[in-house]
Amino acid sequence: MCEVFTKWSGACVARVFVAPAFTVSPARLLRYFLWSGSMNETSSGLVRTAQVVKFLLKYRNAGVFSGLDADHATPAPGSDAAVATDGTPEAFVTDLEALGPTFIKVGQSLSTRPDMVPPAYITALMRMQDNVAPLPAADVRAVIEEELGAKVTTLFSEFDDDPIGSASLAQVHRARLRDG
Repeated sequence: MCEVFTKWSGACVARVFVAPAFTVSPARLLRYFLWSGSMNETSSGLVRTAQVVKFLLKYRNAGVFSGLDADHATPAPGSDAAVATDGTPEAFVTDLEALGPTFIKVGQSLSTRPDMVPPAYITALMRMQDNVAPLPAADVRAVIEEELGAKVTTLFSEFDDDPIGSASLAQVHRARLRDG
């Protein structure tokens, strides 16, 4: 039996098929997420594709994407992308976080693959297992207000902007309802 999950992530919809006892390599998973999106608007799709390609080009020689054939995507000399250099392992993790939840999950998966990823990157990626950078409080408040249809100050007598914990797909904030 297979399950299908659809998750909205930025400008694309990622569909993940999960089958029991089936393992997918992180490189193959990354390729799937890069090219399986459903783009509603051409411009936002192009912007998202440009973000992902820029990321791949930046880290193409780091040894993390050894399963991807990036040689065909090498930019022309003199272009902006041609001057991009490999970043540090810490910058790699920060860039993955900036690309959103799907890429955070890819990073978490990569952190468990010492057979595919250089040791310095494994160390940096392990931070993604339990210490993902939290979303800004303003973004969290906006989502709560949009989803619940009222201001945070109306819904809660207390709301702590500092999260108790944050992960790839959620974060937790301490709050107290008006009625206790």
